[in-house]
Amino acid sequence: MRSNHTLVKSIAALKPMLKSRFGVNRIGFTGWWTNQQRITSDLTIVVELDEPMGWRFYALKGFLEAKLQMRIDLTTHEGVKPVIREEFESMIRFA
Repeated sequence: MRSNHTLVKSIAALKPMLKSRFGVNRIGFTGWWTNQQRITSDLTIVVELDEPMGWRFYALKGFLEAKLQMRIDLTTHEGVKPVIREEFESMIRFA
């Protein structure tokens, strides 16, 4: 079983490369995927960026999926609809 602790460690190990290659200042994931036996639940990763990335955002998504060996949803804080942002932010676990 893959745990939140394992995921935090995996993401934390990637942080230096994410910063230098993609300008990621902060990265976290939501609790919708908490400690499940099967990796079929949605994993939403939230990033804070130095600057807008344009199409490179999709390269970041692909990079994270390859390194974590799972499909993800990737968003920024601004990408979360305001109506759910407060609840969403309360579920983010930062690495």
